[in-house]
Amino acid sequence: MNVRLCDLLYFVAEICQGDVQEQLPSSERERHVQHIIRYVDTHYMKDIGLDDLALELHLSKPYLAGMFKEMTGLTIFKYLYDRRINQAKLLFQFQPEITVTEASRLSGFKRLSHFSRMFKQSVGCSPDLYRTQLHRQS
Repeated sequence: MNVRLCDLLYFVAEICQGDVQEQLPSSERERHVQHIIRYVDTHYMKDIGLDDLALELHLSKPYLAGMFKEMTGLTIFKYLYDRRINQAKLLFQFQPEITVTEASRLSGFKRLSHFSRMFKQSVGCSPDLYRTQLHRQS
């Protein structure tokens, strides 16, 4: 239930993002982290690497990765995978007819096996079981 609530809040936040003024970060590092998060949230369905982020922010890869980890407690790739998994969960919720393969592709995963492994690691069950349980409850 908590995961669903978080997903719903994340979905609402995305919809309202254009209407809400962002608070100004108190430091340059916070601005960089917010920029990384915006970049990942916008490009999660594409191949994203540290090279892309370093070019986008004009920072070195080690500094970028270390700063993000220090400020958020997550690696950039953990954040990216979590974002992709949340997107897949939203797709399962709001598009009941979607296949696991299609949700995987639309969430930014290139290989179904990688998506299934990451989904199970994050959610605790396979994407197919999650989708089935979700629709039984509806």
